[in-house]
Amino acid sequence: MTGTISLVHRLNRQEPEAGQAALMMVLSVAVLMSLTVALIALLGRGVTVETEARTAGDAAALAAAQGYADAVEDHLERLPDNPGLAIGHLRQLLDQPRTAWTGASRSEAVRLAAANESRLTAYSVQAAPRALRFATEARATRVSVEGGSKRPEFAATAEVRLTGGPLCLRAGDLGIWWGGECLGGDDIVLEPPVVDPEPTEPPTEEPTPTPEPDPDGPVVIGGEDLEDLLRVLRQPVTWQVALVE
Repeated sequence: MTGTISLVHRLNRQEPEAGQAALMMVLSVAVLMSLTVALIALLGRGVTVETEARTAGDAAALAAAQGYADAVEDHLERLPDNPGLAIGHLRQLLDQPRTAWTGASRSEAVRLAAANESRLTAYSVQAAPRALRFATEARATRVSVEGGSKRPEFAATAEVRLTGGPLCLRAGDLGIWWGGECLGGDDIVLEPPVVDPEPTEPPTEEPTPTPEPDPDGPVVIGGEDLEDLLRVLRQPVTWQVALVE
């Protein structure tokens, strides 16, 4: 009888111990699962923030390139019909420094970076063969991990290229297709229309002969050629904008 009582007593002692062990295991699993979920959430946040920064870098570069194209095309679309007024408008298009057109593109890059929860940290423009390249860097405005200090940053480069129409790019500056060549501002002289003078008495002296054009000098465009040029400049301009890096 004594042996039986001892066995029962031993079993009664083991049952609470087994229950406590099971409870500890359940708690350990719960803690481990909580830590795992928290770690997955932090990693997911880090991936999300990095993705946003990468998207912001790409979007900023593309926006800069498209902003340049839009600024040039907007100026060209406002070309006056009057040839005399059109000359000044066209000279402005050809003679303005490149920064006059890229200022708007930088603003677009800043806007697109902010729309993707990032900040534009770098912006530059480089000339490429018959194209312009806009390089940007964007840094996320949020940290990638709670309690950390890392703000992901990504760089991207977009290229804008003229693929059709009357305009061209030469060494990164705007020009005009004329006579099968890409002529820059220094290569073109635009002559204003000649106003017919009031009838006068016939001249008594021989008229001064018109000098021959200098083959190595700028191309003089006036008269009917100027009218032809203005008609050409009203044709649509097509662009290609794409990420290159």
